[in-house]
Amino acid sequence: MADEVKEQAGGQKVKQQRPIDVLRQRMGGVSDELKEYFKEQNRIRKLLSEAFGQGARTVPELAQATKLEPHVVLWHVMAMKKYGRVVEVEQKGDYFTYAMTGKE
Repeated sequence: MADEVKEQAGGQKVKQQRPIDVLRQRMGGVSDELKEYFKEQNRIRKLLSEAFGQGARTVPELAQATKLEPHVVLWHVMAMKKYGRVVEVEQKGDYFTYAMTGKE
């Protein structure tokens, strides 16, 4: 959503910012730590998406494929499941097998 341009009395055009942009300016913008956090989250999700591209997998299989800690993989898989990006396919031993739904 782009900033809106409104015309004031006298024909002057003024660019109005979205409320979220105004709030970010007042708060000093997004911190570098927060930017790094989201960059890392996106990197992990990308690794998991690539691993899921090879078929349905369990959390330990995903952890091995991505070289991430199993608890990190589990956290992300559960978040992806919550938002409908991953579904449980079957149970393989003690673990559920998960697959991508195709939703982005």
